Amino acid sequence: MPALAATAGPPGAVSSAPSVSAIITTYNQAAYVGEAVASVLGQTLAPREIIVVDDGSTDDTREVLAPYRDRIRYVHQANQGVAAARNAGVRMAQGDLVALLDGDDAWEPEKLAVQASAAAAHPGAGLLVVDGEHFGHPDVEGVGLFWPSARALLGVPGPVAVRHCYDELLRMNFISTTSQVMIPRRVLDVVGPSDPSFPLGGDYDLYLRIAARYEVVLIDRRLTRWRYLPTSMSGPHARRPFRWAEENLAVWRKHLALVPPERRAALRRRRRASLHTTARDVALYGRGVDRAWATRYLLRLWTRNFPSPTATAFLLAVWAPRGVVRLLRALAPRARG
Repeated sequence: MPALAATAGPPGAVSSAPSVSAIITTYNQAAYVGEAVASVLGQTLAPREIIVVDDGSTDDTREVLAPYRDRIRYVHQANQGVAAARNAGVRMAQGDLVALLDGDDAWEPEKLAVQASAAAAHPGAGLLVVDGEHFGHPDVEGVGLFWPSARALLGVPGPVAVRHCYDELLRMNFISTTSQVMIPRRVLDVVGPSDPSFPLGGDYDLYLRIAARYEVVLIDRRLTRWRYLPTSMSGPHARRPFRWAEENLAVWRKHLALVPPERRAALRRRRRASLHTTARDVALYGRGVDRAWATRYLLRLWTRNFPSPTATAFLLAVWAPRGVVRLLRALAPRARG
């Protein structure tokens, strides 16, 4: 099948931008993946190619994508996780730039044009990130995707900021979804593929490896729509912060061996503080909402961070009588020290 040409679309398209490979990863998202593909086909800058990696879907994904088969490169593989699916798409990509899209998200029409123009203006950048908004849940509908830390990096008023963001990203992943990003292919060749050992944090790990070497371009335009689904990898809305925190702890553990020596002490402190806050909040959630779920979560923290007096104390607090909880609360500062 011939690749899609990187030519301009309607007025406002970029005519001299580098070519873009759009990579959509999907798993059992038949109800939404057609909208994702349509949002790529509707770009003012047509991508060189649209690669859809179906990570072992068992629903009607193949049938939903059938009408698009003459305009996409469709690959079905055994279920291996989203990081492995993205890696498969990147290996196939032939464009100068790689834009990633989850199969239940969508792009605004100018997303690729704006990012490709920014990439041409800042050829040394390693990661280009647009803002966007949530949709699909009343608690998040219309809320922007940039975290406060990203907003602070934007600095002076203007649509684009180019920053060294490594330290900020080490403190917290301020990029909400991979559907916001575009990455030069040459950068991926240098930093390597996504790490499939992280079910959810592979994108964060990748951003850190990029930011350690390259500048990041932040674009203050809402050009990605991130769909809320309780069945997504991030889980139900109330538990998403816990899911992300667990993955952050795992990513930081990996990067303790990768950061420069002068940054290790600060990263250890950040990790210890996050472990304490996460364990405390999970224990409170468990006592008020779901003890069984909180117990399983804290057991994972205890196992993966052994020895961990903090995880041990809050694991006991999930089930302990109120008097014991008050005692543990009094002892917690000593344990943190």
